[in-house]
Amino acid sequence: MNCLKKFAYSAVAIAMIAGFSVSAQAKEWKGWNIHVAGYPNTVAMDKFAELLKEKSGGRMTLKMYHAGTLGSQPDAIEQVRLGGLEIGNFNLGPLGPIVPEANVVSLPFIFKDTDHMWRVLDGKAGDIINEGMTKFGLVPLAWYDAGARSFYNSIKPINQPSDVAGLKVRVMNNDLYSGMISALGGNPSPMAFAEVYQSLKTGVVDGAENNWPSYESTGHYEVARFISTLNI
Repeated sequence: MNCLKKFAYSAVAIAMIAGFSVSAQAKEWKGWNIHVAGYPNTVAMDKFAELLKEKSGGRMTLKMYHAGTLGSQPDAIEQVRLGGLEIGNFNLGPLGPIVPEANVVSLPFIFKDTDHMWRVLDGKAGDIINEGMTKFGLVPLAWYDAGARSFYNSIKPINQPSDVAGLKVRVMNNDLYSGMISALGGNPSPMAFAEVYQSLKTGVVDGAENNWPSYESTGHYEVARFISTLNI
């Protein structure tokens, strides 16, 4: 794996949200998470479940389902909205088509650094995003730092934006991400996160964009050895 010239992209937040139908009397909540064991968000969600049981004296428990075992991210968001799941840990990218306000922090190159991102999310802009979620049956509980989304691919180094031209790049199912790749001259390929490894391996896509922990934990580095990381 080659770590090449750093290419600044964007820092992205993840929201932990619950549905309006959540009841404090529920015997056991079901929670959704896309990441595998050992991933920072997975550890955090398991800790949340532990604290929920402890602080409620055992009246409220949460069983977390990791690695997307209960479906794709867009499907899980709908399940939370409809009451099939009580809680989830979601990237704001897939939330954008439902909650337009969430698209603001998915804009590329919008944050200078992590501190800047937190000032925005903990301020008025964060309040507006929270209000947008509540209009669609979602209760925001917390922000997680998803790190910076960087480009990686199996073809060549990406040292400057023009290097994206001609590459088939997997993106989340959000027109904002597709538009960004198109603006750089690439060919966006929306697909579920679980499909990315095989698509990289077989050449269905040349690359993807995600954060460093996801690149490592999914084994994407095995089939996409060129990565351009955030320059902080």
